[in-house]
Amino acid sequence: ELKEVCDSLRMAGTQPCNNSHNGSRSSSSQRRKHYELLSLQLESQAKERTDQLKKDLETRSQVLRDQSHRRKLLASGGGSAGRGGVGQGSVNSNPMSAMGTRAA
Repeated sequence: ELKEVCDSLRMAGTQPCNNSHNGSRSSSSQRRKHYELLSLQLESQAKERTDQLKKDLETRSQVLRDQSHRRKLLASGGGSAGRGGVGQGSVNSNPMSAMGTRAA
């Protein structure tokens, strides 16, 4: 869809200019270059945003996988929740908590 818009911009630059006050060839050339530049900038920004979206979706996917894994861990230790076993298990399974105890 974006490619069609960019192609339309390029085509608009090749259309004859309807300005009666300036009918020179340089104006037509300048107009074509202007629309080509607009098209290139639009494509560049779209690529940047698409790349950022891909990164964001990868991050979201990882977060959802981590959440699902944590839920499974909590569900498997659900029988000992009344005795406090889940809390201990989640602390011991957290690598950041182990790093914190070494530093202290």
